[in-house]
Amino acid sequence: MDYFGTLHAVVWFFFSFLSCMTVNLSMSATYVIFFKVVVLCL
Repeated sequence: MDYFGTLHAVVWFFFSFLSCMTVNLSMSATYVIFFKVVVLCL
């Protein structure tokens, strides 16, 4: 099983879902940037 590939798919699915759910929040843009930085640093 490609654990990293599966984890990557799950993370980006969650990210996309979360983005849709928070699109109306004023902090969503900042949170998205922060989330991307955290993911890239892991």
